[in-house]
Amino acid sequence: MKPTPEAILALQKTGQLEVFPGRHDNNWYWHLKGRNGEIIAASEGYTRYDSAVEGAFTALEEAWRLWKHLHKLAKPVKPPKKK
Repeated sequence: MKPTPEAILALQKTGQLEVFPGRHDNNWYWHLKGRNGEIIAASEGYTRYDSAVEGAFTALEEAWRLWKHLHKLAKPVKPPKKK
C-alpha cells in the first residue's frame, strides 16, 4: 500500500518521521521517532526518496500487524484474590 501525501506530511509535521539524504553517499534514510523524540526505528539506505518513504510506512504497517497479533495472544492477567 502506497502512503498518501497527507499521511506522509502528518508524520513529518509531528516529527515522527524523518526522511533525509545520507551524509556520505547518495542514499536516502528514515528515522521513526517515539513521542519523546527518541529514535525507535531506522532504515538502511534507499536509492530513491519515494522508496525510503514507502519503506518507513511498510515498517509501520508490519509493527501494527505484529502488535495486533501479540494483543490477541495475550491473556488477561487477573489480580490475586484477597484473603
